[in-house]
Amino acid sequence: MTDSRWYVISRTGIATLCADEIDARKSAVEFDHDWPDAAPHSAVQMVTVDDIDALRQQMFQKGWDAGYAARDEE
Repeated sequence: MTDSRWYVISRTGIATLCADEIDARKSAVEFDHDWPDAAPHSAVQMVTVDDIDALRQQMFQKGWDAGYAARDEE
């Protein structure tokens, strides 16, 4: 699986590549301020279509593991 990338996407469809999730979240707030006509801006993570099944499996496994961890803490 290739690395997924973080972007900021504007309401008008402009995408800006970011360094990581923290950068994307911070940039979305800054872009809302700097370009209000294109707001809201959203931090998003994109993967190629070829990798989507692998990503879904990873997300399922993380959720499954988190469910067991939460249960074990009770």
